Amino acid sequence: MRARNVNLSGYMPVLDGFRGLAILGVIIFHTTVLRATAPIDDWYFKFGRSLWVGVDLFFVLSGFLITGILYDAKGGKHYFKNFYARRTVRIFPLYFLVVAVSVFVLPGLTHHFPSLGSKQWWYWCYLSNFLVVKEGSFRHLVLGPTWSLAIEEQFYIVWPFLVFLLSRIAMMRLCVGLILTAVALRWMLLYSGEHVVNHIYVATYTRMDALAVGGFLALAARGPKGLKALFPWIWVPFTVCSAFGLHFLVEGHFNKKLPEMIKYGYSIVAFLFGSSLIVALSRAQNGWVNWLLTRKTLLFFGKYSYAMYLFNRPLVDLLEDSWFTPNTFPWRIAGSSIPGQVAFTLVVLAVSTAMALLSWHLFEKHFLKLKKYFPQKEERGIEGAKLPQADTACPEPAAARRA
Repeated sequence: MRARNVNLSGYMPVLDGFRGLAILGVIIFHTTVLRATAPIDDWYFKFGRSLWVGVDLFFVLSGFLITGILYDAKGGKHYFKNFYARRTVRIFPLYFLVVAVSVFVLPGLTHHFPSLGSKQWWYWCYLSNFLVVKEGSFRHLVLGPTWSLAIEEQFYIVWPFLVFLLSRIAMMRLCVGLILTAVALRWMLLYSGEHVVNHIYVATYTRMDALAVGGFLALAARGPKGLKALFPWIWVPFTVCSAFGLHFLVEGHFNKKLPEMIKYGYSIVAFLFGSSLIVALSRAQNGWVNWLLTRKTLLFFGKYSYAMYLFNRPLVDLLEDSWFTPNTFPWRIAGSSIPGQVAFTLVVLAVSTAMALLSWHLFEKHFLKLKKYFPQKEERGIEGAKLPQADTACPEPAAARRA
């Protein structure tokens, strides 16, 4: 199949579609808590509990988008200032608001939210993933999901310096090295004789391969031939990882506790999402792949995915404990609990979406107005590679507005 080149510095709605799929997957995973009452329930449960890999899709997208943004801005007058300022106004306001409410307000309202005490600094410093490593478990109902945001923030801090200092080829080699290192560390920890499942799941050094896969592909696509340089070999990881991914799904191996997932699964997921990203970007605009990923529903959820990610997990426990439990929901079809499960998922999705809309319009978008003072790209990068021309382009990449 022939690939088309796109302007990787322009707005790519397909990536927002992927982000929409990622947040929907995470919410389905969090809300899949039914008690099986029919054989088909086992299959639904197996599928729903596999969708935590939506977090890995977020990682691959971040690696691809952020690396591309940095490479395109390389050599600009305010390379570091503009990048960090734009990340700050997009990510910090909502994150620190959630931390502040969790530390100072929620402990006095209900037993669901214990005081963090001296542990709060892990969250203020974007180190909550290493708090999980230290304690071996997720302790806080609201702030537990921030482990993945901590990984991304640590990535944002270090990555600009590496892109600034290294050439495109050197960065691609570094990405390969990081991928291999993450795989090796997961194997080493697995056979260390300790209970390290959560350690492996949340540590930056064991999850950095998904970010590195995205980064490698962003740099490879910015070579002289653009996206076309990635074909036809990109179909090899896409086909192989699709087959293994289907096998993992059928066998129920998408479980972070299983050795199969730790040894092979994370790598399969990273390469599958990375290759899917390239395949989707290169397809014709009037093709079915582009059509599917640019549906208004997916783009909508992609836009508000950041706040939805922060809000959905605590809603699961609060709604289930207070008034709605899928295990006792009265609707049944052929004895199946799936109707109650789906209803529960839709309730959490609706409430988290409403909260995200309020957050966006009352809070987040006002900080985003400051981005105009920190343009994404002021001049061509010092390596001077001409980017492939776009079929369509918008002035600001999706990552700049929403990541």
